[in-house]
Amino acid sequence: MIRSPHPNSTVKSLGLTGRFIYMEVQTFKEHPFTIHLDLKIKDRNNLRISFSNLFKEISQPNEFVIHYPVEGTGGWNILCVDVIKVLE
Repeated sequence: MIRSPHPNSTVKSLGLTGRFIYMEVQTFKEHPFTIHLDLKIKDRNNLRISFSNLFKEISQPNEFVIHYPVEGTGGWNILCVDVIKVLE
């Protein structure tokens, strides 16, 4: 069983492992949003993956950050991130 860290802990990780990350987000063009996923990868530098309806195309401003655009149709949407594919 995976437990979330105590709020006063210096560890801010859920300790999750796996290939896919699923997120349910509510998207509207008139309401900008950004979601940041900070991944700690063994024997590598941390990686931040950002999803936003403000991004126009996939970009990588530096080796530690990747930006992905999200085109919401309005209402609820499910984002699925294949972490293995992102890291290739």
